[in-house]
Amino acid sequence: MPLHLSVKQVIHSGCTAVWVTGEDMKVLEINWLIQKLAGKRIPGDISLLGFENSGISEFQPPSLSTIHCPLEEIGEQAVQMILRDDLTTRTKVTLPARLIERNSVIDIN
Repeated sequence: MPLHLSVKQVIHSGCTAVWVTGEDMKVLEINWLIQKLAGKRIPGDISLLGFENSGISEFQPPSLSTIHCPLEEIGEQAVQMILRDDLTTRTKVTLPARLIERNSVIDIN
């Protein structure tokens, strides 16, 4: 389904929040579709939350609240596992993620 139709379906369903994985141009497009095409306010009508905390998230209007994902550390851990030739053993690696609150999620308190 094309992105604009997906966003339209979400808006018409009465949804009050959207979580966008990956913060490339896709989140900018969703932001634009919600605000300009559908005439909804972020965060007044719909909250928008991203995942990754890429550089673009703080510069779009409104600045995007996001879950920071430590991509560099994930890559480093993966390379270390490969270099150790440790691909046959299942290893659980836990890395911290954190919420970065900006201006795209409404405060419900």
